[in-house]
Amino acid sequence: MKIGARVLISMVVAVFLVSAVAAAEEAGQVIPNLVGKWTAEYKVFSPRGFIESSNMLTITEQDGPYIRGNHVWTVKKGPKDLITQHGKVVTSEKEPIIGVIDYDGKTVRIVERGDTGRFDGRVVGPNKMELVHTEGGAEAFIYRAVFTKQGN
Repeated sequence: MKIGARVLISMVVAVFLVSAVAAAEEAGQVIPNLVGKWTAEYKVFSPRGFIESSNMLTITEQDGPYIRGNHVWTVKKGPKDLITQHGKVVTSEKEPIIGVIDYDGKTVRIVERGDTGRFDGRVVGPNKMELVHTEGGAEAFIYRAVFTKQGN
């Protein structure tokens, strides 16, 4: 009986310690401040070819790891009819976004409201993010870009 009680106490203590360590790690997590304007220039690839484009992510709100804002992009160079949305040619667009900073404090996931566009990437410094954008479906395109925070 004494051995059973010791095992039970040891298990309770182990569970408590694991929980305490996990809570301490989460409490000590550093969440970067992403509020501001982030810009990038990049090359877009679609099944119909390439274009060069510029982009601005404006993060207007942040509540802990959760972000909200807008994604504005413009075709700079290349065929103007390469990007279509909902069957119409588009050369610039402003799209609302929401996102989250993952538990590691570096990984970022952002989705566009209204279509299938999404960004996945990471914060690589206080003023720099590396993001990959994917847009699925019949009007698919992809790109990767290094975004720099403006005004810092």
